Amino acid sequence: MKVSYICLALLALSLGCKKGDDPPVVDQGAKFILQLPLNNTAINSTGEIEVDAHMENGKVDDYSHLDYYLIKSWTDTLAKGKLNERGQMNIKVGKLPKGAFDIFVIAIDSRYPEKVFKTEIRTIYVCEQQKPVISFDKDDVSITVKWTRAMPASFKAYELYVTRTDTLSPRRYVRGKKIASSTNIDELSFKDLSVNYYYKYAYELIVVSQEDCETTSGRFEMEAGSSIRVPGTGNNGPLFSRTKMKWYTLKTGIEKDTIHITDAQTLETEKVPIARASFSENSLLQVTDDALVFKLTSTPTIKIFKMDLTSHAIQPFHSFDQPANTRVLAVVGDRIIYSYQKLAYELNVTTGTTYTLPQNAQYGDYSGWAIDQNTYMIAAPLTPDSMYVYRTNAGSAPSILFKDKYSNNGGLSDNVKLLAAGGKVAFGKYLFDASFNIVGTLAGSDNYFTGLSNDGLYVSNNKNQIMKSADLSVAATHSDAYTGSTYFSADNKTIYLITYGSLNLQYNPPPRMFRYPWMK
Repeated sequence: MKVSYICLALLALSLGCKKGDDPPVVDQGAKFILQLPLNNTAINSTGEIEVDAHMENGKVDDYSHLDYYLIKSWTDTLAKGKLNERGQMNIKVGKLPKGAFDIFVIAIDSRYPEKVFKTEIRTIYVCEQQKPVISFDKDDVSITVKWTRAMPASFKAYELYVTRTDTLSPRRYVRGKKIASSTNIDELSFKDLSVNYYYKYAYELIVVSQEDCETTSGRFEMEAGSSIRVPGTGNNGPLFSRTKMKWYTLKTGIEKDTIHITDAQTLETEKVPIARASFSENSLLQVTDDALVFKLTSTPTIKIFKMDLTSHAIQPFHSFDQPANTRVLAVVGDRIIYSYQKLAYELNVTTGTTYTLPQNAQYGDYSGWAIDQNTYMIAAPLTPDSMYVYRTNAGSAPSILFKDKYSNNGGLSDNVKLLAAGGKVAFGKYLFDASFNIVGTLAGSDNYFTGLSNDGLYVSNNKNQIMKSADLSVAATHSDAYTGSTYFSADNKTIYLITYGSLNLQYNPPPRMFRYPWMK
């Protein structure tokens, strides 16, 4: 509707005064302050303006008897209502006509229409652009954002903003970091190389007009990197085959279990079912050069099987009875490593001989073991602050190769692996040569190695760094997620890894297996 500024006051007068206890009179020296919109604000015709104003210095405790009117171009009333008790009003107004106009807000006490409190005047620009539509392409290391072409009549620029979703505030909108800007109307894509795999990124494209109006695409999300969800964790894998470049995990079910085999290069998965029968506990043990080893347990019987990595044929390896709480730790060659009551044993399946391993009876259990299948080396705790590395020997007792204290906290935790390849051995924070001479040590008490390349030239650590084994200099840093095991491709140019969580504890999706080409 259209009314004049003066008519508003007369209208208020005609409403009369409340009888009884009248509200206090606002001091004539009060100020009506317009916070929003800012002067020269430009919006799209499909957008809204936020109007926020409040009274100051009125010398009353309650302003709720004041009426407000939002005025456009001195004659049009866009909205009306009452101030709240504290003298505030906040509204959003949309469907505005295209063009430039002035707005202000007045507040009136209907009893005294001559007392009109008016804010300052703000100029608003309403212009029009089509809403851009964005889409995505991505590879292992980047996300490409594409968008539709703007209307040429009033085009000024494209602006692209991004926010990593784990940093988004659930309570208020904050525009992200500007990563691209272009005045070329035909430039319709941008490749974002700053992303870290594992995380999702929210992108927003703004089309800016000559009048500085902004039309937004809205936010759309894309997860960085090439990955698959990990179907099994803990005793169920995933395990990695260097020879086949595949991941093996065990997905448990009510009636049967399934081994998931994921190609590290294509991330495609095939499934091999295994019969659960009457066995109550199933788990993967390790993957060798030619077989995946797993066990089925139903106390007191433990059955161990091997699945051929090429044909996927499953054959029984060994069956034996053991007391409850016996844990099979590994199968190394023709030897089974198991523990019972905190003592560890090595059973030679070929000879039937059992050796008691030199493990302290007061310390060490399932979590305190690390095994390298390529060399038949096993690391185990000796005392609460020391460990030893030994190699199994066919037909004779295992031989201790190395024994020393370790100072890194949790040096034999589930995350710490024994890695041997290319004449190097990595364990905990230490890097050894083949004779167990220390050739490098990671700084800090909580650092440890997570991967070793097949040729021994590179190692990775739990800080998501890839290092040269010659001097432990950093060759690359990748992501900032919590990373478990890291595996190198044959040419060392790609790593395959598992992430377990985010540094931001509020953002912890399920574990994922990622492929990341780090070397060009």
